[in-house]
Amino acid sequence: MNLRELSFSDLELVMTLATLKTVRGAARERGLSPAQLSKTLRRVESRVGHSLFRRSAAGIALTPEGVVFRERAKKILDALPSLAQLEPGRRESPKQLTIGTTNLLSNYLLPDVVSGLAQEFPNTVCRLLDLPPDRILAFGTKGMIDFAVTWDRVNWTRTWKTREVGEIAYGLYGRKRHPLGTEAAPEQVREYPFILPMYVDQSQIRFGNDRCPLPVTKRIAGTQTSTASSALRLAGTSDQLIFVPSVAVTASEFGDSLREIRVPEWGAVKRPIYVSVAAARVQNAIFESLCRKIAAGLRGARREG
Repeated sequence: MNLRELSFSDLELVMTLATLKTVRGAARERGLSPAQLSKTLRRVESRVGHSLFRRSAAGIALTPEGVVFRERAKKILDALPSLAQLEPGRRESPKQLTIGTTNLLSNYLLPDVVSGLAQEFPNTVCRLLDLPPDRILAFGTKGMIDFAVTWDRVNWTRTWKTREVGEIAYGLYGRKRHPLGTEAAPEQVREYPFILPMYVDQSQIRFGNDRCPLPVTKRIAGTQTSTASSALRLAGTSDQLIFVPSVAVTASEFGDSLREIRVPEWGAVKRPIYVSVAAARVQNAIFESLCRKIAAGLRGARREG
């Protein structure tokens, strides 16, 4: 079975089709029409000299030759990051990986993670893409992102895999000399305005959920902003309060102007973080490294907090 006349994209297409077992689903995952995918598959099978899939009313399945092809293709794709080492002095085109995530995680958790990933995989270039939470699934389905780092578990297709890597703690913060001091009761907190999160989605303004135990309907509404950096700066220069992940405060340039105001009655507020990957497009070693680095970053944020 000769794979030398095929492109990496051809190998990835077969891997996706073998995973999803439907032409329509694989075409959607690869950003192709079903007709385009079927034409590419016929070309691949012609060059290989074997039928790779068996078609039936129930869907498609790998033929015995297809099983052999898949295993060989997987070995080739998994070895891509190390191929540059075989030819010293040769400059390979860097592989670009796009990480879809929220503005806060992009700004305060992922920069150090991405820097570490670039050092470990020098032929990989990462791109951070800020997205509204409810748009991440659509971007992943269309093949526009390779990874997703999210607060909530996303209902991906079967070509994606997800892992919970840790959690982020939240806290109530105000300026250093805020009248509430370092500890307050819920009824005292209600006397001050809150900075509220919002974002723009398809030309509409939507309000985010900041996970504060005090419902929005029982708070005094203060400034509304779409970025954590502006919210932190506003909190540090006024009596407005902000309920925000502690990692944003410790990593922000405005962190020194803020202090946590504990509300014992609220208890601890934490939220899990998930890392997802388009498994057919990304080497597993890169996924494992990204998960480890994000988990370490979360542990470091807890210690600093």
